[in-house]
Amino acid sequence: DVVSAPNIAQDLFERLHRAPFFTIGVLDGVARGGGCELLSALDLRIGSFRSVVGQPEAALGILPGAGGTVRWTRLVGRSRALELILTGRDIPAEEALALGWLDALLPAQHLEEHAADLARRVARLPRATIVAVKEVVDAVLDGASDPLTVENAAMTRLMATGGHQAPMRRFLAAGGQTREGERGDIRPLLDAALGLDPQGG
Repeated sequence: DVVSAPNIAQDLFERLHRAPFFTIGVLDGVARGGGCELLSALDLRIGSFRSVVGQPEAALGILPGAGGTVRWTRLVGRSRALELILTGRDIPAEEALALGWLDALLPAQHLEEHAADLARRVARLPRATIVAVKEVVDAVLDGASDPLTVENAAMTRLMATGGHQAPMRRFLAAGGQTREGERGDIRPLLDAALGLDPQGG
């Protein structure tokens, strides 16, 4: 039969991947097969030291068919994806981090707090900014013929909204673009731009 469209699982995970918000997967255990494919579709993944992932489908005579073959290749490269998918072996947390599949590795008791802090910080950004950054990053990975134009178009749209003006004023007021401000830690300046309490509130 001629296949002309993604299957249901591929379509679901792709819509999640392209969603106009930032997604974070938290793993504290084992994720193989479809669970691993779901996590691979998210924007970022953090795991505990006891986490294990894998795609065992090849031993069953099939392949990761919910986007896993495609996403593993994008995340870790061709040769690594071939080895991991064709062997179906377990990938421990430390290796997943080294490969770039995991973005952070933490003790289990700190996972939820770390994910929540990250989510809250990203949620402070204008939605249009999150959408634009994801759009440009995906355009590069999708092989856009002129990704710089895609980036410029996204920047032009963001500037046209005027949503950058207040954060930029706060950034400059906190010392951004000054010799002293630029020589120090960037975090206080970013906090100011986001309108965060300097005490962490």
